[in-house]
Amino acid sequence: MRLWNKLYLVALSICSLTRKISSMALDIHITTLLLSILVVYVYRDLWPLATYHLAPVDAALGWFIWLRIGLVAFAGLVVPLSLPHIHFPTDPQVKSSAWGCST
Repeated sequence: MRLWNKLYLVALSICSLTRKISSMALDIHITTLLLSILVVYVYRDLWPLATYHLAPVDAALGWFIWLRIGLVAFAGLVVPLSLPHIHFPTDPQVKSSAWGCST
């Protein structure tokens, strides 16, 4: 991952954290960027391990590349999947109970 990618993700993350209102668009953008970085790592370093004739591109980095892949996978998959989502009711006039059943 290049330095400008990291700086851009840090800037987006700071903007997302400092906004008072929901920053769903920024969160989606950050997640999309992290997933695209993860796809590149999978293509360059994991896919060659599933073949007989290819070698990982970043094999010289050793354990450090696995740390990178793990951190990007955690930030791009686990964290977004565990974030709560905002509920937007389809009909705001109808009140619903805590379990989602209309009364």
